[in-house]
Amino acid sequence: MIVGNINTKDISVVVQGAINEEYTPNCLKTIRKHLPDSEIILSTWEGPNIDGLDYDIIIFNQKIENNLIHNEILNIINNSNRQIISTQNGIKKASKKYILKLRTDSLLLNNNFLEYFYEFPNRNNKYIGFKNRIIVPSVYSREYSNDIKLCLPFHTSDFYFFGLADDIKDYILNTELLKDNELSGFYLKYNNLAPSKNFKWKYPTEQHICAYWVQKRFNNILFMDWSDITYKSYKESLNILYNNFIFLDLEQSGITNPKHSWAFENSDKIYGLITYERFLQRYDELCSNNQDKEENNYDEQAFYMNNIIGYIDFQTNNIHNNINNQMNNIINNYLINNRKNIFNILGDFLFSIESLQDKKIITLFGFKITIKKVKK
Repeated sequence: MIVGNINTKDISVVVQGAINEEYTPNCLKTIRKHLPDSEIILSTWEGPNIDGLDYDIIIFNQKIENNLIHNEILNIINNSNRQIISTQNGIKKASKKYILKLRTDSLLLNNNFLEYFYEFPNRNNKYIGFKNRIIVPSVYSREYSNDIKLCLPFHTSDFYFFGLADDIKDYILNTELLKDNELSGFYLKYNNLAPSKNFKWKYPTEQHICAYWVQKRFNNILFMDWSDITYKSYKESLNILYNNFIFLDLEQSGITNPKHSWAFENSDKIYGLITYERFLQRYDELCSNNQDKEENNYDEQAFYMNNIIGYIDFQTNNIHNNINNQMNNIINNYLINNRKNIFNILGDFLFSIESLQDKKIITLFGFKITIKKVKK
């Protein structure tokens, strides 16, 4: 089948991740349906039941023991290295001209994404890193965080990507695994500029992959961790991302993820995403050798305004949390130091008898009953 000048028999589809009994069989079936004659490589972990799964090549990666938590609030284990390993090992087995990387819980609704691959030839020579652009989803490719609206340089989505095999291999195979202290409890360069307060990593997985490739491919670009937010990194990110990737919404791509269906169906409602509409706008602005200086000035103002708002929001939350913590400590200390008095007050509220000279006052559940003594 030929779609957008691409023959589906020339595509290797790498499906990586843990086997999901509900989603993985359907994922593989939709690949066979919409990308007939493509090569399907299933890169998973040792031990799953693979009966009935439709694939051409299977890779059983050795499990990595990992209990490092990157989100202490939600108690989420950081699986970045598992994702990198299963993706890299699958890509190494790809033998076709093009590679599509999917998660094991993805679904192909159609093959429309192929029609966009050769549709955006304009590029600024200064920022070209691939032979051709790579297609990625708008979910969660970002210019800004939707948490506190700080910018997120080099943050392309990893739900799926499609491109020339040479470009995909260049993008993924050189990515180094994250060290333990980078997976959890990482000491950020600018702690007050972390795009999200609850995550304790150096980078999220997708940002690590992209930022690692950027720093290898382009000279004089340093991006130490996801708090290293400067106007320079912001501008470099815009130019590199929009000259090397195509960002598609579900309507254009036909690729979704049932676990994140709301995000895929409502990408235009999530702040900071690089939607297809946003990509078209930036394509006209940034993908030529004659960028408009006035637009650059506008971007600089937008960067500082967003980051100021995000920083104020971040600090306000910090102050709010600190006040709450201090108040909780004060209350807890008071309760500990005065627990006898508190129990006495509570007991008196529930039931007590107070004898006076000519009457008794009975308190029951807060109600006071006065009984006067009868003189004989």
